[in-house]
Amino acid sequence: MADMENERRISVVPDQASISGVSDFFDRCLEEFAVPLRIGYSVKVVTDEIYSNIVYYSGAKTAELLFRNDPERITLVFADDGKPYDPLEAKEPDITAGVEERKIGGLGLFMVKKMAESTQYEYTGGRNHLTVILSKTAKKKKMTLEDFDL
Repeated sequence: MADMENERRISVVPDQASISGVSDFFDRCLEEFAVPLRIGYSVKVVTDEIYSNIVYYSGAKTAELLFRNDPERITLVFADDGKPYDPLEAKEPDITAGVEERKIGGLGLFMVKKMAESTQYEYTGGRNHLTVILSKTAKKKKMTLEDFDL
């Protein structure tokens, strides 16, 4: 069972107006737990990408977000009552194609999967649940934005 001292949660109505509040919530978590900057950067990319997808594409009326700080990892959980959608099944973009030839969409989820130590999705109880784990102890993150030719 998780230690509640290292965990923070927020429940929101996932609309455009909530985006800055959710961003602020994760910023406060990063500051409160003194998360190293390189991990904090990944947390921001993941939360921005996943939460914006919930807001703009899920049709959800409610969302719950969890931030858990453990000695070796950060765990992020995104739960919403939107239409079932497994982002881990999304087709990966062709990152070898030039910017002009690349299809729009998919790059954000691709980056999330590459940055994460692990990801897990399940649809249960009428809710999407996406868990993203970011390692705090890996010598080098799996991938950062600098690894992409954007």
